[in-house]
Amino acid sequence: MKKVGIFIFILALFAQLPAQVEANLRMNKDTLWLGSPDTLWLELEQERNLTVIWPLLSDSLGPHLEILSKTPLDTLATNDSNTLRYRQGMQVVSYDSGAWVLPTIPFQYLDKQDTIFAEFPEKSIVVLAPAVDLSKDIRGIEGVLDPGYHWMEWLPWLLLSLGLITLCVFVVKWWLRRKQKQKEIPVPIPQEELVNPLEEALASLEIIRKRADWKQGKVKAYYSDLVDLMRRYIERSYGVEVSEMTSAEWLSWWQRSGLAKQDGGKLKQLLQLADMVKFAKQNPTDQEHLWMVETINAWLLILEKEKQASSNQDLEEKE
Repeated sequence: MKKVGIFIFILALFAQLPAQVEANLRMNKDTLWLGSPDTLWLELEQERNLTVIWPLLSDSLGPHLEILSKTPLDTLATNDSNTLRYRQGMQVVSYDSGAWVLPTIPFQYLDKQDTIFAEFPEKSIVVLAPAVDLSKDIRGIEGVLDPGYHWMEWLPWLLLSLGLITLCVFVVKWWLRRKQKQKEIPVPIPQEELVNPLEEALASLEIIRKRADWKQGKVKAYYSDLVDLMRRYIERSYGVEVSEMTSAEWLSWWQRSGLAKQDGGKLKQLLQLADMVKFAKQNPTDQEHLWMVETINAWLLILEKEKQASSNQDLEEKE
């Protein structure tokens, strides 16, 4: 009976012992070079039913070891499903040579309703300074080394240069195009030779025919000059502003005026071909280029003949 009581008493003592928690402080190397960083690991293994309050670390571990950076707290797998393992790494460096003992790192964990204080153990390290040969002469301070250039440093200047070159090319093309248009617009006709609208129109038509811009690839300019010639004749002969009219508006007025019956639809054909060249980028044949000039010449003579007949009729009526 006495032995049974002793056994129960021993079991009660074991039941009151704190739960198992193992804390360890480990470094990749126990010997460091002065000013050379290394990694210090805090490792802790505990029973799964415990709650550990991880230590809050400042920027140093004692007076001889500084903390440069910390890794996040990791949870590692163990062979026992009832235990958990934690690990945190710190990059540390020492600027004091010698043999040092790192202080303990305190932490807490909760076992049921009890708060238990524990600590990571002490750690001994040796910090070595590089060997200096004092027998040699003292050398002067080296000058600033030239780091050289990387191609990325030139990239902004390269892009700026390309942008300026592109802008210059664009401006030169724009200026040449504008200059070319200015050359194509005027149809030089000596003012002293302009007697009446028909003579002016026929003289301009002859200049355009001889210049033959379509042979130099200036098809659009060729047809634009011909249409402008026709508009100028209408404005001078009939006193109607058609220079700002579209082709459709011009033809609509032409139908209402009754002149469309006289030209046999020639104006409509001429304007349709010119619009196809200017807006649909059609490229007529050589025969169509020549037909345009011949048809305008015939169109002018028909209108002039009709205008002369109307003038004679008005004179007869007045008499």
